Amino acid sequence: MIDMLSAFLSLHTLVVALSIGAIMLVSAVVSPAFVLALQFPAWTFLILVKDYYPVSTSAVSSVFPIISIAGAALCRRRFTLDAVHCLLMLYMGLLIVSLRHSPNPEYGLEKITLTCFQSVPIVVAASYALGSFQQINRVIAVLNWTLGFYVGASALLLFTGTAAIGAEGRYSALHDVTVSGQLLGLGIVSALYWWKRRNLWIRVLAYTLVVAAGLLLLKTGTRTPIASAVVTIVVMQFVRSGKPLISFLMTPRTLVAALLIIPAAIIGSVCLPLVVSPESYDKRFSGVSAFFYVDDLNDPKYRYLNYATAVALGMENPLFGLGVGGYKDAFIEETGVGAHIRYERHPVYPHNLFLEAFSEHGVPGLVIFALLTFVLSRRWLTLARCLPNAEIDQQRIIEAVLSLFLYGFLLSQTSLDIPRMITLWWAVGLLLAASKTWKLCETSATANTQARKKRSSEQSERVSAVSRENLCTSLESRCRWLP
Repeated sequence: MIDMLSAFLSLHTLVVALSIGAIMLVSAVVSPAFVLALQFPAWTFLILVKDYYPVSTSAVSSVFPIISIAGAALCRRRFTLDAVHCLLMLYMGLLIVSLRHSPNPEYGLEKITLTCFQSVPIVVAASYALGSFQQINRVIAVLNWTLGFYVGASALLLFTGTAAIGAEGRYSALHDVTVSGQLLGLGIVSALYWWKRRNLWIRVLAYTLVVAAGLLLLKTGTRTPIASAVVTIVVMQFVRSGKPLISFLMTPRTLVAALLIIPAAIIGSVCLPLVVSPESYDKRFSGVSAFFYVDDLNDPKYRYLNYATAVALGMENPLFGLGVGGYKDAFIEETGVGAHIRYERHPVYPHNLFLEAFSEHGVPGLVIFALLTFVLSRRWLTLARCLPNAEIDQQRIIEAVLSLFLYGFLLSQTSLDIPRMITLWWAVGLLLAASKTWKLCETSATANTQARKKRSSEQSERVSAVSRENLCTSLESRCRWLP
């Protein structure tokens, strides 16, 4: 009886999944951008109902970019192979090859699955399915509203006393503290996109979002999103100004902001213990050294322990690395930290994008991500330079993409592992889409300018020809009266 019921439930689940997949595919043919945009709210909120479907949240959310790619292909959209795509394919090949010598193949296979079926498809789908600034704007709007609902739901849980409180009294919102901090920090950065709106209510919503997300972020005790959000806002203000660095620093607004830092720091140091728990305050916010992970290099315990171990393991295996997922077991053996989670599905990583690639894949992995950073940085700088020449609506979209990428890249230097850097992969995909769209706009504008010049030249030639003809006719008529 149990076997029959199990078979029925499996068949029923399969039928439901195929039906939903067919509906999504039809939707993707109509609008690939819309189906792609649904990945972010699905990844954010489906964890609340994870007991009602038989697979992980990542598996469900990864379906959206894959179906978006299929829909764009059925629409016969032209796919342009980018240097970023090639580097990501090299990285996926490196992951698969390194699985053979990984000391933890099960964990390595999980990382391969997340990378190949979630992270990379987001990048490919965004650069393939989004062909205009209007489509990019719609996707960014979905991301922003998702973050707004996430901040609101997190605040409601805290206000009603039903929020999950973890170790050190840290607030974990709807996810664990690391992912919650990532999303709350992104909620602050996303407000940059809404501030450009002229609608007063949108501005009020944006400022409310910033305040709520900032308070919740402090309660999570995650410092990296705080620092990343602050740096992103400052850099984007400089990019927006369009001025040289010295001129930007000497503007009255910048000088006033610099003067306000001192009283803000004093007020913050007094009020911060009222917001966060005493344990979290002592360990994470009690001073500059605690906030920036400054540790004793002779006896490292926290981030420096991860960094030093990753460098040492990478130097021991410079050509091939430890293999995908190998850092977890090697770190536990080297340090003895985290032995209780060795056989659990709990990620352990160096907390740095480049060190993770170096420790698990050696120099080849490090080179791939160095090249990725170089290519993407050039795209970022190109869009930043083009910002003053863009139209107002385009400026708002480009600023959102630039701030999203900067925040995601900064976050990847001290938090999360490569497959779970959803913010970074979304930022990479949107950066490629915006760069491609801007290039098409420039090409179209150049073509229109040349066409206008050609029409103007042809019109001038016609006018000149008519003028010459009229002149000849006038001369002929006058010559008739000559003796």
